[in-house]
Amino acid sequence: GAAATILIVGGGAGLYFIYLKANAPGATTIPIKHAAIINTESTLILNITNLNRLNTIAAINADKKALSQQLSAITDINFVKQSGISATTTQTLTAKELLEQLEVQANTPFIRALASDFIFGFHIIGQPEPFIILKTSAYDFAYDGMLRWENYLATDLGPIFLATTTADSFEDKIIYNKDTRVLRGTDGAIRLLYSFNDKNTIIITTNETTFKNLVDRLRSAKLIR
Repeated sequence: GAAATILIVGGGAGLYFIYLKANAPGATTIPIKHAAIINTESTLILNITNLNRLNTIAAINADKKALSQQLSAITDINFVKQSGISATTTQTLTAKELLEQLEVQANTPFIRALASDFIFGFHIIGQPEPFIILKTSAYDFAYDGMLRWENYLATDLGPIFLATTTADSFEDKIIYNKDTRVLRGTDGAIRLLYSFNDKNTIIITTNETTFKNLVDRLRSAKLIR
């Protein structure tokens, strides 16, 4: 009788755990809103749970190599992390969280001045050219922060953005009627640039063609909204 009781209790417990597993809640995905900033041709989701800076950069560059080669197309990357009990929630990273993930050396007031939404992606012009579009509601902090970040921008973003050695300092240049700050390669060509498209929007990219394309897409998105 005791043995039978043990078997019944054990069998019941096993069935109960099977029931719990079968009825466990699925992964929860937080809605992604990044594509509202500009229109893009495609989107990749990159899960960076438990990755450090080097692993994240490696994952980004791996996705870069696998992109479609459709000329002038833009693919944006949505960065997500799993969190919660048993990692059942997939959370989209904010701009602040992405920059912290990449361990950039931008100052704290600049990071705090950023809005949550951003776009990180690649523009195809023979090869994938990276870019970031950041949003801010505090222009003064953002402008000062970008000037201070210049000293570290090439180091922080270089493993993704740069393929060659660059000059030591940025210089002013008007591109597409926009005030930009550019960093040239040792051959004199622009290798990195950033600009405030308006007081709420920062563009960081590697070349004039991509910059112009992004400015046009931002203008189109604004007209649609």
